[in-house]
Amino acid sequence: MSQKRSVVIGDICNFGMVSDPQVSPDGRSVVFVLTRISREENEYRHNLYMAEAESGVTWQLTNGDVDESPRWSPDGSAVAFLSRRSGSKQLWTIPVSGGEARQVTSMSGDILQVKWAPDSETVALAADPAPTEGKDGVTNGARDGDMRSYTGVWYKANGEGYWDGECSQIFTVNVGGSELKQLTDSVYDDCDPAWSGDGRYLAYVRKRQTPTGHGDGADLRVIDLSDGSETLVTASDGPLSGPSWSPTDERIAYYGHDGRYGSATLSRIWIARPFDDKDPTCVSSDLDRAFPDDNVMSDIVWGAPEYSPLWAPDGKSLLSLSTDRGATNVYRIWPGCNHTEKVTSGARAVRYLSASSDISRVSFVSSSLVSPGEIFLFD
Repeated sequence: MSQKRSVVIGDICNFGMVSDPQVSPDGRSVVFVLTRISREENEYRHNLYMAEAESGVTWQLTNGDVDESPRWSPDGSAVAFLSRRSGSKQLWTIPVSGGEARQVTSMSGDILQVKWAPDSETVALAADPAPTEGKDGVTNGARDGDMRSYTGVWYKANGEGYWDGECSQIFTVNVGGSELKQLTDSVYDDCDPAWSGDGRYLAYVRKRQTPTGHGDGADLRVIDLSDGSETLVTASDGPLSGPSWSPTDERIAYYGHDGRYGSATLSRIWIARPFDDKDPTCVSSDLDRAFPDDNVMSDIVWGAPEYSPLWAPDGKSLLSLSTDRGATNVYRIWPGCNHTEKVTSGARAVRYLSASSDISRVSFVSSSLVSPGEIFLFD
């Protein structure tokens, strides 16, 4: 038996960090990101891998330097992902049945988020538009020769680099690469696109934060793609994220709070009805914890999860993450009676959450004090 030794700093290069597992619509496969460190180039390398749910057989799907954010098409035939193969972060797709990855977009700015339409032919994007040349110095990111001038708090983000002064906007594009359309053009960040089940409506979040970094309010908005009209669903004094349409398209669940106690206010799960005048209702207040919450720290985690409440097919319950007593687990929320129950248990730190179309199979990344993050499935 080999003698045990202490961990040394160089061991970090031997770990593979898994992130962003996405269950296929039929629940038979999981695509995920595996991140490793290249000793020779002193860089992180991110690639997509596929695993069979039943056998656990795993194979490498892509071979770029930075491939991330995999998202299944609703019909299960392809995976969309973001890659820096061409320089900036662009949309690519790869057929599940085999074949090479294909670049879909060639935008000037980076693409930040990807959401498939129900028809598997169109993708909604949150993306940075082309940087404006010769900014006048009022807006953050103005250039003065080789220098950048910032007048606000936010100027740089991990993994993204220096802010170019532009705010993300909502676009749609056909997966064939044609018909790129910009749907929003605001002075704020527009993000978190979410399609209704019938594909007619596109919900998104507008973050009402000024270029100097002030303000924490956000709006939930809905675009009617049949005529381009837009509806303001909420106007919160606090943050808002992760809109998710109910199976009947009558309700939208999302995360947020009203800012009552400033930044100390707990984020909850809310439900809005976009087509009537009723105020949003909080459906997770019976548990005095935040949703989503994965704030158990670890040395071996990667990525920034995009969370949305997961609806059950009958629309009667939701799945989400929350942290209690130093452990993050999956919870089920029953909006009809404002009741929550713990689905998983144990001293674990859960990150990411995805499910098959019928929510019969759910995946997440789980780690503990003695185990790095691994991908788990439960039925």
